[in-house]
Amino acid sequence: MRIAARWFLLSLALTSASALSARAGDVKDTEVYARLKASLDAVPAIDTHSHLRGPSDIQRAIPRDPNSQRPLHSVLSWVWTRSYYTGGHRLAAWPKDDCFETWWTAAQKDFDNSRARSAYRSLLPIFSDLYGVDFETLT
Repeated sequence: MRIAARWFLLSLALTSASALSARAGDVKDTEVYARLKASLDAVPAIDTHSHLRGPSDIQRAIPRDPNSQRPLHSVLSWVWTRSYYTGGHRLAAWPKDDCFETWWTAAQKDFDNSRARSAYRSLLPIFSDLYGVDFETLT
């Protein structure tokens, strides 16, 4: 009886597997996929995270020297330090001489592994197309 039960279970498993594989065609050939793709393709927008602040909000949010009202950080540095990037990568602080070249000399090596940061990797083709820049070969 045990052998018969094993054969029954084996035949049931094989029958189920073959039935599932017969129905599991390419999803891209289905009507549902075609409707979803057409609907998504019809949206004329690029979602670049609506929670990012606009330029005027960023200017107001940057800490300023109380005497001169000069920004204590570069806008670029400020945006990068408040991004997802620093969750997985080190980023050099803005230099006291307030010079981009000084910061870039220190920060450039911090971007060596940036291609592996998945939070931005999915946006790369969008920004490459939008700005016409090859971000893969920036130096």
